[in-house]
Amino acid sequence: MSQIKPPLPAKFGALGWLSVVGLLIGALCHLLWLTSLRALSLDEFVHSHAAWLWHQGSRPYLEFWSHDSGGLWQLLSVAHDFSDSARQFVVRCRQLLCLGWLVQLWLLWRLAAHWLNAKWALFAPLTALLLQPWLDTAIEIRGEPLAWTLLLSGVWLVQSVDPQGKGIRSALAGFAIVTASWFSLYVGACGALWVTLLIVDAKVRSDDRATLVDLSLLLSAVTMTGCVWIGFLWSTGLLGGFWQSAVLPIIHGGLSTPRTASKALMTEVVWPNLATFVAAGLGALSMIRQALRAEVDAARYFMAAVVIMTLTSWSMSWDSSLDSGMGSWILCALWAPLGLRWAWRGGMASERWHQVAVPIWLLVTVTQLALHQDNRPDKDLERQLKTLDQIEGLTLSTDLVFASHGQAIARQTIYPLCSNGWRIRQHLNAKLEEKLITSLYENRVSVVLAQPPNQPLRPKLSEFIKRHFVPYNEDILLWGSAVRTRHGGHGKDSILIPKRSTWLIEQINPKQPSTVWVDGEQVRSNSLYLRRGLHQVEVQSGAGVWVLWQPRDGRRWRPETD
Repeated sequence: MSQIKPPLPAKFGALGWLSVVGLLIGALCHLLWLTSLRALSLDEFVHSHAAWLWHQGSRPYLEFWSHDSGGLWQLLSVAHDFSDSARQFVVRCRQLLCLGWLVQLWLLWRLAAHWLNAKWALFAPLTALLLQPWLDTAIEIRGEPLAWTLLLSGVWLVQSVDPQGKGIRSALAGFAIVTASWFSLYVGACGALWVTLLIVDAKVRSDDRATLVDLSLLLSAVTMTGCVWIGFLWSTGLLGGFWQSAVLPIIHGGLSTPRTASKALMTEVVWPNLATFVAAGLGALSMIRQALRAEVDAARYFMAAVVIMTLTSWSMSWDSSLDSGMGSWILCALWAPLGLRWAWRGGMASERWHQVAVPIWLLVTVTQLALHQDNRPDKDLERQLKTLDQIEGLTLSTDLVFASHGQAIARQTIYPLCSNGWRIRQHLNAKLEEKLITSLYENRVSVVLAQPPNQPLRPKLSEFIKRHFVPYNEDILLWGSAVRTRHGGHGKDSILIPKRSTWLIEQINPKQPSTVWVDGEQVRSNSLYLRRGLHQVEVQSGAGVWVLWQPRDGRRWRPETD
């Protein structure tokens, strides 16, 4: 048996195929529209700004290249030549990445055509375009989408490799799989597993075997379905006790609960894609039934199971960013057409329903996607691009900007605390919290991005930022402290200065000015030069003063909110 391939599908009808093609074009246009509208994720914002600064000549940001898809940003360096600002650089990067996911859609179509004819294979890219997690990941400026494109290219080429594993296609397949690691360490590790499976499979290759892609995708579908059911058990609370007592404190530092995590799983993953999960499950059942009827070496199944289960366990992380989870959504997109075709041909228990299976799937999926999109609050891309412009105006090469979820986005870095920003967010325990607070001062951080609502900080870190940073606007915090008068019209406090620079003295209430002393000397101007370290500030009468870092554009400012 050369391939596991179902019989030709039943006639779908000209009107049906016209509707599918029209929906495919519409979904693609929707994705293009989201590309120009959708707000950046926190990682995108951080990494794109860091890459822009690196291209400007800011070399100290070294860990960025070793941990965060450095290959992607080096590839996108061509966008720097056509950009005059960080704002334009971000827009150009998204435009260039459009080519990557267009290729990915084409590869999904070709891989699905391995089992189905070309018409039914159109459901693979259509399913991907209607899968909410794939949609979220595909439009992000990250290394993972491009890495999965390379990995899919290698898998597609594997189908055409001759039994001896020779020829240009074999070489290109290996090159594509290995190169994926240049763009993403997550996918690169998966690619290494694929290479291992290729070597094992070459030892047992025979003319009557199922292809490597057949075996791996079959077992991927089984393990993916198992992970989905684990999610359902989790949401019902059956696994909640173990999750809360053993796993959750390690992963989230105790900042989440099984209830909130399962709610996010159901609302963000399961519900918007329920119809597609059902279709993919039917596809898995169809393929398993055919595989059981075929004579395939059990040893190869076992080896493939070990490798693919490991791969899938990585990819089925329920992280909000779905960094490496894209692989599972790709598998789901490949399996859904098989399930839809099986249902269409009467594979379901009741044959009278089989001809409405595809229309029902399309209707439910499109409706769920539309409802999910309407409720998304993160479409303010222009606001984020404006923030990039503001950061450029505020900082110079000696300044460090800090994203309060754990990543530095400018000229230096605090990455030695942990391997990368994702681990800081997920594993920020008390010890790391103390180190992070110390690093904010030692690295002379002067600018902090406002904390997103869905990224809660640990109490000490939150208190440190609240004490030493004040709102410059809604999205940016600058270093500054307030010294207020108390009963009797006198106030005294110690303020921490992270860098020697010009600091501004702003009255909290200009109509009732306060007299100010710094280190025992009266301040008679509205600015002064302070050295790094602790300083004593006293105020008399009035409401008190703000001691504020002066932005590099030289402008005076008062906190936007008091």
